[in-house]
Amino acid sequence: MVIEWLVGVYVTASRVMVNPERCVGCLACQLACSLKNYGSFSLSKAMIRISRVGGAMRVEYSEDCKGCLECVKWCLYGALTVGGGGGG
Repeated sequence: MVIEWLVGVYVTASRVMVNPERCVGCLACQLACSLKNYGSFSLSKAMIRISRVGGAMRVEYSEDCKGCLECVKWCLYGALTVGGGGGG
């Protein structure tokens, strides 16, 4: 699932709320995901991908995402939070 947004717009992906104004692109969410699910720090194994394209952010969740929310837990800047409801 690919989600794109412009700065200042909140988007819900499954249960994860994204605040792009808080994201600094540190990739801690990706590293936490790979460590939790594969036992090693590996950006390529993460089930979440963060990238900046021009002035916009791009977040991709793999179809293999287990919904463990480790990405939310380790987002040091509060860019990822658990939202209400959901729907995929």
